[in-house]
Amino acid sequence: MPSLPPWLEQLRTERGWSRETAGARATISGAYVTKIEHGRSVPTIDTLAKIVRGYDLNPAQRRHTYDLWNPPQRLPADDELQHQVSTPQLTAHLAHLDAAHILCAYTTPLSTVLAASARLHDALPGLREAGNNLALWFFQPPARGLVVDWDDEAPHVVAALRAAIGPYRESHHARALLRTLATNPQFAELWTTHPTAVDYGRPSGKPVLLQRSGSSDPVAISLQISEFHSPHAVLVAYGISNASAECA
Repeated sequence: MPSLPPWLEQLRTERGWSRETAGARATISGAYVTKIEHGRSVPTIDTLAKIVRGYDLNPAQRRHTYDLWNPPQRLPADDELQHQVSTPQLTAHLAHLDAAHILCAYTTPLSTVLAASARLHDALPGLREAGNNLALWFFQPPARGLVVDWDDEAPHVVAALRAAIGPYRESHHARALLRTLATNPQFAELWTTHPTAVDYGRPSGKPVLLQRSGSSDPVAISLQISEFHSPHAVLVAYGISNASAECA
């Protein structure tokens, strides 16, 4: 599971720095870098800021670093979150989106679908068999045949999951999900060979391409993901297709 000491060590070794070099860049001692990486000392917020600056982290890595420094958050059980979003208003909203040919899913931070438009399950065959978890689904055969450029998308999926797990790293759900995914060779390879890759959100202007049955032209799905106003541990994702009528 992600935690601050190995994360900081991975960032340092990826850069090819000794602990003395890393300490000099962060204006702390190499000995203190060793203590932090071995979990014998937790840096203060000021020291962590020095490390973040000295290591020249990208925005996603900075956010993940602070997520791992902060105390882990409680992740409510899936059924608890599902109960909170199971309202007549949300059901009507999903029906409206279905009529408008818009995909929609309310998910946990770990990508388990709590509620969704009917079109989402039509667009992603095999999702229910994957426990309604999008990360698990992505590494199953139906997704391999459906997602265009699967090999290019897979690193993003893994990096996004690593970022999502950070605040909930002590959650039973996070541990169980990671154990299950680790049995998949493709996931395991990406998780271990790109240990400092984290993603929050999806680059704008980069749709997901899905292969259409009976057509050589893929469907481009533009995604918009945001935090649901309540409860805060729920995300809402909208998918708009460039050929929505044909995605039905």
